[in-house]
Amino acid sequence: DYGPKTRRKLKADTLVCAMPLLNVDSLGYAPTGLSPSASGGYAEQVLVQSSLMFEVPNGLDADSAALTEPMAVALHAVRRSRIKKNEPAIVVGCGPVGLGVIIMLKAAGVKTVVASDFSPNRRRLAELCGADVLIDPKQQSPFSSWKELGLLGNVSEAINMGMG
Repeated sequence: DYGPKTRRKLKADTLVCAMPLLNVDSLGYAPTGLSPSASGGYAEQVLVQSSLMFEVPNGLDADSAALTEPMAVALHAVRRSRIKKNEPAIVVGCGPVGLGVIIMLKAAGVKTVVASDFSPNRRRLAELCGADVLIDPKQQSPFSSWKELGLLGNVSEAINMGMG
């Protein structure tokens, strides 16, 4: 619902998504859940800026709508990486964003995705999302098998390989 003295552009109980920012008078914008001025991380209800909120479209359910932010971050990360389909990718951490990155990498056609997480449950989820190699960082580094996956180990190897 809306607070006092606010313009009500949507009906109460409308399912919405919002940018996780709140305009705090003296501070400017503060990230929701990461600032004492904009509390709410992991809360069931949070205060949002109405100008940064929009109705969830087309009857999308709340669980799917909750994936908007982690999937947007994942898509942005994959686009910024400029990874090529034949380059292996290493995803360190298989929480919501890491899993989204795996999904976006596979959607972009990346052939080999290495997923690393301490949690066996998260590694299983990574596999369901399309990860090709699962690594428990307690057992080995996700970076230790670079050569097997076609990655170069260091700059001198890259230079020598380029000259050979």
